[in-house]
Amino acid sequence: MTKADPRQGVVLVAVLWVIALLSALAMAASLNFRSFAGVVAIDRDRVAADAMLTAGLEASAAVVGGLGEAPLLERETSVSLSSGIVQIRLKDEGGLIDINKAPLKVLASLLRSAGADAAAADTIVQAIDGWRMTVGKSSQAINAAMSNNAPASLVSAPPAASMPAQGAPVAPQGPPAKDDGVRAFTDVRQLSLIPGMTAEYVAAIAPLTTVFGYEKINGLTAPSKVIAALPDLSEKQVSAFLDAREGPLTDDWLQHLLGPSSNYVMLKGRAIASVELTVNLIDGYSTKVKAVIAIIPGDTQPYRVLAWTPFAADRSSIE
Repeated sequence: MTKADPRQGVVLVAVLWVIALLSALAMAASLNFRSFAGVVAIDRDRVAADAMLTAGLEASAAVVGGLGEAPLLERETSVSLSSGIVQIRLKDEGGLIDINKAPLKVLASLLRSAGADAAAADTIVQAIDGWRMTVGKSSQAINAAMSNNAPASLVSAPPAASMPAQGAPVAPQGPPAKDDGVRAFTDVRQLSLIPGMTAEYVAAIAPLTTVFGYEKINGLTAPSKVIAALPDLSEKQVSAFLDAREGPLTDDWLQHLLGPSSNYVMLKGRAIASVELTVNLIDGYSTKVKAVIAIIPGDTQPYRVLAWTPFAADRSSIE
């Protein structure tokens, strides 16, 4: 019998190692390709979603601009494109209580409606007023210079082209410096930084408040809970007002229905619009943004984006 050459075993082991190495390299290449394909898919979907968000914003501005002096009642619509659909929900920010401009009595009544007792409400609103005073009185001059009684916040509003990139919702920050001269609060969530303000109070009043409104609320578009939160109103008065505003309303009739609380309400048409945009692409990718826009008569821009709050995108379709 011929004796086996020991070098054959060495060659066999080397061949097996080469095969194993090539298999590992192939697997790594496959994983890298899949990862690269996933990145490309994410970028592609982001671009498509951004385009649909822009389309939704343009459609929202067209709706608001077409109202004229008619009130912006809450409404929903959608825009369909070949890449997917963007759902649009519009509301009037002017129908909410502006935490920068509302009288202290209104804020105290609002806090009581959220569950605070009278003493706690009074303490909190005094702290809120202290924060509001950080902007001084310069915003009054700005308001006087604005046409159509537009809020002072419009002065520094960025054009639509400067919308922030998508990502997680922006965390609330503290009030601006004293010389900012526009408004003390730039986000309703900053109320959580006020001494005595609990998370429960903030959660209860956040849907009823804004930083883009007026000293008075728009009675034609205000939600029923906003009307009910006004000082010294009975349930009967609130119900009667909500029924009456379905038809034509006059200032005299407003006084008759609400009594002294009519001093906190105005009958104003189109105002600042809250826009909720939800994009759903045909491949399952989805994202959502909440914005605030304004159309200012005689402005150089067709509309202004006052706030842009993106939420995390759903990438489940490409994972």
